[in-house]
Amino acid sequence: MHPSELDARIRVLPPCFEVCHFQNGWTVLSQISGRERKEMVCILLGCLVGKVPRQVILAYRSLLDFIYLAQYPTHDDQTLSYLQDALDMFHKHKGVLIELGVRDHFNIPKIHSLTHYINSIRLFGAMDNYNTEAFERLHIDFAKDAWRATNKREECPQMTSLEMTQLPFDKLDIYHGFKFVLEELGEDEVDSSRQTDWIKACPKTHGSHGQKHFDTVVAMRTDECQATGVQGKIGRLRLLFKLPQQWYTMLKNVPEKEHCMYEVKKMPLRSGNVVPADIIPISTICQTCQLIPCFGTADVSREWRSENVLDLCDRFLLNNWSTKYAYKTLY
Repeated sequence: MHPSELDARIRVLPPCFEVCHFQNGWTVLSQISGRERKEMVCILLGCLVGKVPRQVILAYRSLLDFIYLAQYPTHDDQTLSYLQDALDMFHKHKGVLIELGVRDHFNIPKIHSLTHYINSIRLFGAMDNYNTEAFERLHIDFAKDAWRATNKREECPQMTSLEMTQLPFDKLDIYHGFKFVLEELGEDEVDSSRQTDWIKACPKTHGSHGQKHFDTVVAMRTDECQATGVQGKIGRLRLLFKLPQQWYTMLKNVPEKEHCMYEVKKMPLRSGNVVPADIIPISTICQTCQLIPCFGTADVSREWRSENVLDLCDRFLLNNWSTKYAYKTLY
């Protein structure tokens, strides 16, 4: 795949909560941070489908499986067996990258270190015990920003008072978005706070320079549906409370074998070219989701842009790699 084609695919991806949108692609990036690399991992697989050999997809997907499984806050014999299976599959298919000239060898210390993860987890516990990322931002919120807000004299009482009175938000638009807490999966996360999700349904207003933003979501079909699995419907949220959602076809029973993502299609129009839709309670929405267009082997259409690709494309892949929560629930 040519870098310009990969950039084009990345640019047209629809926006999604907690997923970074690289509006200029990747080739313009000169210095890439560790956080940006983590954001790239979430979307790359869906952009490669249709343009690279099957063996490459299997190698990259198995490496993704290993990375996501290694980040579990708790492990048992079953999850460790999944971790070993993912590593074995990666080593089985990685040779294709040497055959294609992508790499000359895999004598890389980080690749070798993957073989020690399972024993390390058995001896010392989950890998998140070594990660300080969850607490790093708190130093800025509770120390740096609070100190700058003081007069630099007897700052400790002022900093404490500021943290007690500061509101956790600047504004709340109840008509164009809502935030809710994701259902717990019975795991002990590093960050004690529960995970939240943010859903937007923002039309472009008159005189506004911003683009419209309608999130795609997973909604439960019945009260018996659970947070894990794919028993829900996939829809695009058009407007909260007043207008219905635009539905896609039901998911297949199993995901695609190579990349482990489900394919969804837009439902056919009803009589009079009416888009199939329903009015649903907010309580049935369990999380946001990202839909990646099924690009296939052809180049990206010049008409496609991030803000209109959900309108112009008919087939999508449900990106269960977008977040760790999606990886654990959309399978």
